[in-house]
Amino acid sequence: MIFLLLFSYKVCAQIKIGVALPLMNNTERKEEKKLGAEMMLGINDAVKEHNRLNPGSKVELITEDTQRDPSIALEIINKFGSDKKVIAVFGPVFSSELSPNAGAANFHKIPVITPTSTQNFLAQKNPFCFS
Repeated sequence: MIFLLLFSYKVCAQIKIGVALPLMNNTERKEEKKLGAEMMLGINDAVKEHNRLNPGSKVELITEDTQRDPSIALEIINKFGSDKKVIAVFGPVFSSELSPNAGAANFHKIPVITPTSTQNFLAQKNPFCFS
């Protein structure tokens, strides 16, 4: 999904994508940090590969920690949505983070891509949410 967005923005020299993951920077418990860290590793690997193969359309990630908190997730979506240089948001990844905030994607007209959300109705009711 990220790469489809990138292809549509190939004319840009610098592409910014917001990343909203449960990095859990506010805890020392390794098991709580594992999911966000693994997802971030995969995203970083994909972006490095893209940037290596496409030097004319580099991707920059702006990463924020949702802390698995819906109110923080909303603040993050609003922050990315207010930044006209950010073309999409990857995350939040939990339905509990996105469900009460799905309308923010439509409000800002910014694609929000959630790879693990299990509530299908979010995408049906919100044309800027992709799950």
